[in-house]
Amino acid sequence: MKKRLIYIFVLMILITTAYSGCIENNSISGKKTITDIRGREINIPEEINSIIALGACSLRIISYFDSIDKIIAVDIQEKTDTAMFGGSYFESSTYRIAFPELRELPSVGSSSPVDVEEIIKQNPDIVFSSTTDVSILNDLQQDLGIPVVAINADLELDDEDFFNQISIIGEILSEEERAEELNVELNSIIEDLSSRAENVTEKTTAYAAGMFYYGGGGLLKTSGDYLPFTFTGVNNVMPSSTAGVVKQPYTTDIETLVEKNPEFIFIDSITEEVCENDYYDNKELLDENIKAFDNQSVYTTLVYKNYGTNWENQVINMYYVGLIVYPELYIDINIEDKAEDVWHLFFQKNLDYDDTIEKMNGPGLSKVDWWQD
Repeated sequence: MKKRLIYIFVLMILITTAYSGCIENNSISGKKTITDIRGREINIPEEINSIIALGACSLRIISYFDSIDKIIAVDIQEKTDTAMFGGSYFESSTYRIAFPELRELPSVGSSSPVDVEEIIKQNPDIVFSSTTDVSILNDLQQDLGIPVVAINADLELDDEDFFNQISIIGEILSEEERAEELNVELNSIIEDLSSRAENVTEKTTAYAAGMFYYGGGGLLKTSGDYLPFTFTGVNNVMPSSTAGVVKQPYTTDIETLVEKNPEFIFIDSITEEVCENDYYDNKELLDENIKAFDNQSVYTTLVYKNYGTNWENQVINMYYVGLIVYPELYIDINIEDKAEDVWHLFFQKNLDYDDTIEKMNGPGLSKVDWWQD
């Protein structure tokens, strides 16, 4: 695994260099040409002072940079806590806790369909959008007369394009040093996790439950591509995502869960109550046939997906899973301190663990209490 990660890191540097070469001075004064993560060549201003971010993960990824104060408007999902747009889950996206002022910005309506007139009225220098359809991005750019840069919300830390995207955004925002800092520190974290995983002598099996993806998920909403297992040397009992899902959470059935019989279960804290109800609906069956329930080895993790992937929480979850499953390899880790360090890396702000978990409206990193009288 370590050789693979070293290869990815080297490849990341090479591809990042290639992307950097795609940013050049344009014949139009004050402009430069960039190639975004979808391979689209776009003329953008040399100096960017105003930004609108649309869709899942767009605002989150901008919040990792020093340009967050340049956001002048947001889509409606970033402003409301109504049931339609997240309800009590609104602050489960950590960037909304780190930068609560974003909620006070004007709205440009929904990210789909886009309110073109309202965006033009706000007159940003640039728009970031996580829309996946390139033709829609191109049409939006033409309608706005404003450069529209693609964000890929589906990238994960095991994909070199995740790091390429960070580098591209750094180039666009003239924050190359910040992009490099993020990439170097994240690769250092991956190397640390990999070195611990190499010392695993007997792999443990685990199951990821309650995956929150396009709405709530219960005990049977799972993932076969759960990075906290991948990077810690834990055997995921579920297969990789089915055709068409592309590494995203999916729903299994109780017969399959019983057949897989995991030793540990980790539940996305945003759906802990739903999973508890599912458990009690099938308590006798699960207790008698699944080691994790019989041994009460069921834990909650930080929210993985809420309006896109919470990449910072993914990193924290990696350390937490490692600490629970292989405690002897993580004896130096205080998980609350680690969470605060990771949040600071991503947001450059000091977030208190207890305060942040309270705002997230969930149990955080903990063992479930389903068996207490």
